[in-house]
Amino acid sequence: MSKGTALTMLENIDQGGTIRSAGKLRKVPAAYQVREIPFTGGQTKLAVTIPGVTYPPPHSTRIPNIQVYTAIGEKH
Repeated sequence: MSKGTALTMLENIDQGGTIRSAGKLRKVPAAYQVREIPFTGGQTKLAVTIPGVTYPPPHSTRIPNIQVYTAIGEKH
């Protein structure tokens, strides 16, 4: 994550984010979901949802559910 992206996230953390659920946009709080994501080399990292690009209409992408995540650290 770039320094600019991190700063923008911190400045807007109180505004939450948006996900696409069942084809509809839905406002959610910051870090709405946390999950473990496997990376190459066998590492598993914790990741949280962040505001991201969820706006392409589902009829053109055929993707009804979109959530954007960023890794926040290694699983211990």
